[in-house]
Amino acid sequence: MDEPLYAHHVCDACQFLGQRDGHDLYHCTQPGHPKPFPILVAVVENAGGERREKLAWTAREAQSTPVLADALRLANERGLFLDDQPTRG
Repeated sequence: MDEPLYAHHVCDACQFLGQRDGHDLYHCTQPGHPKPFPILVAVVENAGGERREKLAWTAREAQSTPVLADALRLANERGLFLDDQPTRG
């Protein structure tokens, strides 16, 4: 799908990557953070509307969770990388 399933209220800098397994996937550069660094975010809500997020700051972290590994692949396809990746845009 081209549109997120869930409202995203965290940051305007988050770039929507797509959806996998009911999660909205984002890459974010966190420009308002005192020490900005890119992260991956997977957002899901349960039936009661409770929001859950999975985060990865490094490619190694992302590879340990299938939905974040998908987010990493989608981000890399768009030229977006995490700090520990050797190929930077």
